[in-house]
Amino acid sequence: MYGCQCPKRLYLHKFKPELSNPEDDQTESMFSSGIDTGLLARGLFPCGVSVEPPNSYSYHMAVEKTREYIAENHLIIYEAAFNFEGVLCAILHLPSH
Repeated sequence: MYGCQCPKRLYLHKFKPELSNPEDDQTESMFSSGIDTGLLARGLFPCGVSVEPPNSYSYHMAVEKTREYIAENHLIIYEAAFNFEGVLCAILHLPSH
């Protein structure tokens, strides 16, 4: 989405993340809620497989692993990612600061 919004934003996000503005309290709270929800889901649905990529620029890896795990009939996939007609739908687990 960053590249669609502004190519410069995508470049800076990918290659100069240290230049980004710090997150405000509302954004931090939203991230924290998402992390808590993910941890709760893992507790409620154990024995799943994770496709979480090593970083936020490698979602193509998560898309491929999601595809593989679905083909292998895994029922529980954490951090699943899909790409449909060029639109990425993915969950990003952000570590607490």
